Amino acid sequence: MAGVMLAVVAVARPAVALAAPAPALWQVELAQLDPAGAAIGKPLVLACAASGCQSIVKLQINAKPEPFLAAITFVQRGAYLSLESLVPALGQAIGFEAGFKGPEFILLRHQHADTTLRFTLTGAAIKPADPSLPALMPSSQSLVFHRKMAPDFVLRVRIGPQPR
Repeated sequence: MAGVMLAVVAVARPAVALAAPAPALWQVELAQLDPAGAAIGKPLVLACAASGCQSIVKLQINAKPEPFLAAITFVQRGAYLSLESLVPALGQAIGFEAGFKGPEFILLRHQHADTTLRFTLTGAAIKPADPSLPALMPSSQSLVFHRKMAPDFVLRVRIGPQPR
């Protein structure tokens, strides 16, 4: 029997790089405003990737801080901002002017935006602006709601490139 020679060959495998988080390209500032237009508390500043970002934001509702999920999604000519209450009794945050649920579009001009968005809430826990008026919205499950005369909260949204 002839001698059998075995050779062990080591194959070098390239290192597998873990996906790094996308670099922050946008800075988004969210500030709640009072009826006079002054900021309530410190603005929330988010560093967002090219696709967008999300964060929990505390908004003053009925003089109490309430948590909302704020999601920003960037598209070709702007960004969409959607807010979702994390307290079911507050209902849904809808655009005050448009009157329907869904994200609000923010147009970016020369990679910047500075706009004010007004929102209303559909939940039964919201105090009416005028308690002498009858409540037409007793349930957060109702599909019918009356048009409010004033928004429940106002946000100032500023978007620009991330400072280097």
